[in-house]
Amino acid sequence: GDSRGPVAQPYTKDSPVLERRLLMVIDDIAFVEVTRLAGKNIMPLGVGSELPGAGTIERIEKVNGRWRLIAAGEILQAESR
Repeated sequence: GDSRGPVAQPYTKDSPVLERRLLMVIDDIAFVEVTRLAGKNIMPLGVGSELPGAGTIERIEKVNGRWRLIAAGEILQAESR
């Protein structure tokens, strides 16, 4: 076999997060699009959940008609009202 080149990792869960986007909030659950090298994944997350690469989610709130998610290491704001 040919052992050159990067090995495909089965645990893409731990690959670095490139981008996080807050898409929407339904019943206090934030739907966050998490982009990694392996692709995009939409995760339903609540307060106390782990926001990949940014620590624990502390609050999900609506400010001026826009949803905002506050985690230990990052604040995400929904793009649309």
